[in-house]
Amino acid sequence: MDLKRTPIREIIFTISFNETVDITTIGKFKNLPHISSQFPEAFQGYHADIKEIDGKKPRTSVSHDGYILKTNKIENRILHVRGGSFAFHKIKDYEKFDLLSKEFERYWLDFEKCVGHPLSVTMISVRYLNFIEKNSNESRQDLVNVYPSFPPLLSDKINGFIHLKFKYPGNEFVNANIVTADTKDDIGEGIILDIFLNRKINNEQDGEKIFRYLYDLREIKNNLFFNCVTSHMIKKYNQ
Repeated sequence: MDLKRTPIREIIFTISFNETVDITTIGKFKNLPHISSQFPEAFQGYHADIKEIDGKKPRTSVSHDGYILKTNKIENRILHVRGGSFAFHKIKDYEKFDLLSKEFERYWLDFEKCVGHPLSVTMISVRYLNFIEKNSNESRQDLVNVYPSFPPLLSDKINGFIHLKFKYPGNEFVNANIVTADTKDDIGEGIILDIFLNRKINNEQDGEKIFRYLYDLREIKNNLFFNCVTSHMIKKYNQ
């Protein structure tokens, strides 16, 4: 089912892998001519490691472990490349999954070429962040089927927030997280519906299989989304 208007504000695809790619190799990817031209803004990414040694006060060490690459504000894309993960963000304007997944796959293949061999993938993830508009005549229950319940004394005092975490029914390899929360943005009041899915993979190096899992997660995401929203919300976004 498609909606005439979409509440999607951000899409994130992430691949995690077993190897640790060094910063020099990540820099090689960053400096590929077509990457540096499409993602002209580059920022260093850091990793903080906290260790307690011999019962003494924990010490924090910070290391440079990748880059955050950004396009211009028209394309609204971000690549976050780290020693153990590779993430692609599409923010603001919505684009179709098929186009974004193929784009993500191209970047991933470019990255593997810089590494010099296929990487052993341990997890692939998708995250869809939705902002569902809510007018003054609508309640949370009018728009979503996931909401907390409070006693009458507190019902108008607390912002609704709920986090569900579970294994997706019928697929033991897929972990699902659903978050809903009341919020505001430039448009006005609304409800965040954040759907985050990850699929564990056993050191897979076959790119075709890896991206087939991505498509599987898309179907699960769609199923969860339409189970989380009401018929009123669907009608509202189809006007």
